[in-house]
Amino acid sequence: MDAAGWAAVVVGSFLMVLTLVDLALTALHPDIDGPLAENVQRGVWRVLVAGDRRRHQRRRLMAMAGPMMMVLTFVAWVATLVLGFTLVVWPFLGDSFTSEPALGTLGFLDALYYSGAMVSTLGIGDISPTSRPLQLASVAASLSGFSVLTGIVAYLLEVLGSLHNRVGLALRVGEDTDGRHDGPRILHAWLADEELGDVRQRLEKWADLLRDAQEEMHRFPLVSVCYRSRDPHQDPEPAVRAVAQTVVAGHLLTSDERYRRLRTSLLGLDRAVTRFMVVMSRQYLSRDVMDDLVHPEPTGDDRAHVDDVRRGLEERFGILAEPDDQAGRRALDLTCRARTFLEACHRLTGWQAHEDAHGDQPVAVPTLQ
Repeated sequence: MDAAGWAAVVVGSFLMVLTLVDLALTALHPDIDGPLAENVQRGVWRVLVAGDRRRHQRRRLMAMAGPMMMVLTFVAWVATLVLGFTLVVWPFLGDSFTSEPALGTLGFLDALYYSGAMVSTLGIGDISPTSRPLQLASVAASLSGFSVLTGIVAYLLEVLGSLHNRVGLALRVGEDTDGRHDGPRILHAWLADEELGDVRQRLEKWADLLRDAQEEMHRFPLVSVCYRSRDPHQDPEPAVRAVAQTVVAGHLLTSDERYRRLRTSLLGLDRAVTRFMVVMSRQYLSRDVMDDLVHPEPTGDDRAHVDDVRRGLEERFGILAEPDDQAGRRALDLTCRARTFLEACHRLTGWQAHEDAHGDQPVAVPTLQ
């Protein structure tokens, strides 16, 4: 066999190893996507979403982006593995394989056909290796194909499970708040019928759901924005807004001694929703948004909003103690973070995430970071 043949074997072996490593990193590692999966998903994002399109069009495209990312990633894994084994066996077809007489002289397409049969574990038998090394290589290709197909199914189930958790978070928050985003009204409705311990359990349950969804989005970033439901209330933005508004009102409310027992649960929920926004922003929003979430700089509008929340609490709960500095600062910082995050999500997805959302104007979308 000449140098070109050995070069094909080396390249083919590299492609097979690359496929297996890429699948292992993407499906098993919590922090890393393999280079094949990452580039395929980034390419789909740029083609479908990251253009100057109207928001209602982008929402429909984003609903397609997640499934297309998954399908094309699977196709890339299988195609790369098949091509790699094709290059491994192609130089040996003339001397080290037997075949049915009707096939005639074997060429590259025959190597591709044999590789596909081995990787898919069909093993039809009309082309067979005669040397021990190639027989072992064929067994290795079949095992690799079985591993890839199994990994694809496992990865698909994990992504769909993560999507289920994200939707479950949105639905649970929506049910608990009756779809309201008014923090004083939400807390007043709860405290009118429940003990403080019951309200603490609600807040802690929200924090647990946010942590679970955040961990899933950390592992599978495409779950965060690339799957859009026909019902926007199943998207994460409404849940984030309702939770943030409730926590802002809660911080101010716990300055009053009567409600001090809620403070620890509210602090945990504040941290959980902040981490959720940071993780969701890390992959698809700009670095400026990330910086604003980590280091919030409240504006006059944020201060006015906190004052409105304070007045809303007084209308429903009566005269409250003046908020201490820490509670006031936490409420102001979370107001700033939520506004920054929801405005960025609105620019990205077209979802009318808050009352200051603009009309249906074309906007440019940042590419994947």
